[in-house]
Amino acid sequence: MLFLQRNIKANEEKNPLINAVFQDFNLIENLSVKNNILIGNSLIQKEFNQNLLEKRANFLNTQGEKLNQQVKDLSGG
Repeated sequence: MLFLQRNIKANEEKNPLINAVFQDFNLIENLSVKNNILIGNSLIQKEFNQNLLEKRANFLNTQGEKLNQQVKDLSGG
């Protein structure tokens, strides 16, 4: 397979930090931000990891009380 004009093996292009990139948000509006973050772990049967949750929340700028808010109550702007 060619990637950036370089012949690579299929597993070389994988990024372990990216599982899926959606065109739409694909959030479950009736769940909290925290549960939307954690649902991915449950789908792939990974254990809850508080440190990873905090890192993802910081990356998404959803620390503190925002984690417990339902997605439908957040501003999209």
